Amino acid sequence: MVPAPFWLYYFRVGDIDAAVGRVTGGGGQVLNGPMEVPGGDWIIQGMDPQGAMFALVGKRG
Repeated sequence: MVPAPFWLYYFRVGDIDAAVGRVTGGGGQVLNGPMEVPGGDWIIQGMDPQGAMFALVGKRG
């Protein structure tokens, strides 16, 4: 497989921990995170069941 450039879209969520539960509950995977970023937000990078990558950003709790 040859690596190819792509855009990684970030979607804002209200609660990153709740969103992680929805991702994994729906058959997706968390590939990286949650990790804190400057400004107090938290991010994850994930993959849906069909293999499409995405990212989420939001607060904790």
